[in-house]
Amino acid sequence: MGFATDRQYWNRGCCTEALKQLVAFAFELKLHKLISDNDSDNPASGRVFEKVDFKQEGVFKEQVVIRGQYIDVIHWGLLNPADQ
Repeated sequence: MGFATDRQYWNRGCCTEALKQLVAFAFELKLHKLISDNDSDNPASGRVFEKVDFKQEGVFKEQVVIRGQYIDVIHWGLLNPADQ
């Protein structure tokens, strides 16, 4: 999963609402688990995952290079509650 919005739509809940809808649809399809990640230099994306009940499962240290700097990647997961 991934999301991107134009600056004019930041902090309006657009990504959170879209992710909620995507999660609902995925679990209707009986998927067991959803995974995604975000770069550590983008904490707003992490907050979106938290608002939709994703759990942080790990951090990949210095996983990617962005603008010449090594950046950690935060890994998120969400289990289908119907499977628990």
